[in-house]
Amino acid sequence: MSRLILVRHSLPQIVEGKPPRSWSLSAEGESRAATMAVAVAATKPASVHSSAEAKAMQTAEFITDITGLTLSMDPGFNEQDRTGTKFTTQEEFELNVSQALRQPDELVYGAETISAAVERFDTALKEAAEYSQPGDMVVVSHGTVISGYVAARLGVDPVELWQSLEMPGLICVNWPNPVQIEFRQNFQ
Repeated sequence: MSRLILVRHSLPQIVEGKPPRSWSLSAEGESRAATMAVAVAATKPASVHSSAEAKAMQTAEFITDITGLTLSMDPGFNEQDRTGTKFTTQEEFELNVSQALRQPDELVYGAETISAAVERFDTALKEAAEYSQPGDMVVVSHGTVISGYVAARLGVDPVELWQSLEMPGLICVNWPNPVQIEFRQNFQ
């Protein structure tokens, strides 16, 4: 059995007025991503995949630079679609995401339910596994969709998981049928 290493992207440079999907990594985010990449490379993954969002792809490139693996990008690994949401305070943002995670089948925040985002993510995982080399698979994605996916598969509290996962942070589960979290790690 292989492992699935789910990596939350590193710390972005927040630019009010620009959609979060276009944000790049901050200088601190690049430093954190470099530290994380060394730890992920030590697991000797067979493949590296990323969301199509800039901050995730940049985070994943730190891993591929060390491993020599080719980065595969798939918008199926993107964050929950938040089209139409307004830029808010951090406190409001956290409240909105927490409510969405607690009510995954309801459209509480953004333009996509958590359940729909998790289904899209799961489909992308299965497709990536079909064309990847056998072995551990790394997916660099986003906190909400990763937390929603892990919660749906393992029955853990999605809000607690989301709040505990740093930028970057990772969760390793057995694959293709996750039954437990093998390990978690944050990088600051």
